[in-house]
Amino acid sequence: MTSSPFLKSDFYVSPEMVIEGNIHSSGSGVIAGVVNGDVEVSAKLTIEKTGKVYGKVKCRSLLVKGAIKGNIYCEEKLYTQKTAFITGNIFAAEVSIDKESIIKGVIAHLNDQQTELQKTNDESQPEKEKDIIIPIIIVPDEMKPDEPPESWF
Repeated sequence: MTSSPFLKSDFYVSPEMVIEGNIHSSGSGVIAGVVNGDVEVSAKLTIEKTGKVYGKVKCRSLLVKGAIKGNIYCEEKLYTQKTAFITGNIFAAEVSIDKESIIKGVIAHLNDQQTELQKTNDESQPEKEKDIIIPIIIVPDEMKPDEPPESWF
């Protein structure tokens, strides 16, 4: 008997489903269908091979087997498998990328300063102002190298 991914998570988007809108969950989840909107999960999120997310993804940890078109904010570790296709920037504490995964974007470390900035922005009246400097990375739609790549072999 095979186990269902639904039994291991708080929500499951089946391959036949298309969700138009955002998903917010305090528990873990599995997406095997299509989500046209942002996904915010306070625990682990898995994007199955058939899963597609067209929007921002925020979660504690993430396993990507399918496709994401949007920026990713991962508090802990992001894993990609060989079938993963990500178009967008990745901000994570730790990243493990399969060599056959395709990523079009920038990977940056999600540090404590960014987390502190988000907390400060969420509060209606912060107790005191804090000077927090966060680097901004601008990525052109099409990257062209200045010099042709060198062969190491």
